Amino acid sequence: PATSEAHLLPFPEPTAQSPTIPIREDVSREPTEGEVASNDAEVAAPPSPAHITITTVEADGNPDSHTTVWPNFAPSDAPLLALLSNLFSCDASKELLDPFRRTNFGSLLRRTIDPWTDSLRIDIYCSQVRNLASTKATGLMASADAASYEQALAILKSGVELFPTDATLQYHLACAMSLTKASAAAVVDQLRAALAKGYQGLQHFMLEGYLAPVSTSPEMLKLLEERLGRYVVQLLAIYPHLPIETAKATLARFGNNVHAAAGHLVDLAERDATVEPNYFQ
Repeated sequence: PATSEAHLLPFPEPTAQSPTIPIREDVSREPTEGEVASNDAEVAAPPSPAHITITTVEADGNPDSHTTVWPNFAPSDAPLLALLSNLFSCDASKELLDPFRRTNFGSLLRRTIDPWTDSLRIDIYCSQVRNLASTKATGLMASADAASYEQALAILKSGVELFPTDATLQYHLACAMSLTKASAAAVVDQLRAALAKGYQGLQHFMLEGYLAPVSTSPEMLKLLEERLGRYVVQLLAIYPHLPIETAKATLARFGNNVHAAAGHLVDLAERDATVEPNYFQ
């Protein structure tokens, strides 16, 4: 079989010497007069292009080339194919290369044929794939449905595999694991992975409803105390909406006396109407 190279650099737009022929989305119809209806064995895709180029277009343009052998994808394509399959509930390895595909990938990719070179080019826009993964997964988690939780978990697992340095996807994966009743230890390990990748929303760990199943676990308490200190965690347990920096400053003023700090905050709220009421919810 012919081989094709998959580059991670954007290709130039087709020129007049290299016309683009769009691939039809739907060819299901009754045969017209003069045509002969074929059986399934006879109805085949048109001859496969001699060269298939899979281009994953990165937002930063960094190259990470690999070779794809037609008609099989390379092992390095597996995370991308898994994510697209989970996002669209299909077998992306077949849908991407099927001229008669039924799955509408929308703006995530562009498929064009160059008839002069008998080649098919598929441009996949990774930043849009990542954004769709995050948006769809969070929407599924908000649906309060066990099946949706499982679907979100599958999307985020493949998303983290494809984008391992994305701290937000790492955090969302921990939330999905919590909703699907993963152990507290596993969820906290995933939260540690999110922090290691640069996730900054530490206070979300105490306020995030998706993490409620593990929020009071010893593993979560240990993580918070490691990051914030025991006294800060105790004060935030009383006033979970209190900004972390405010909690630290108040405790420093009262020598880490949690009760004194808490009493001061109550007095402050009674004297000053501008104090954020959410501190005391």
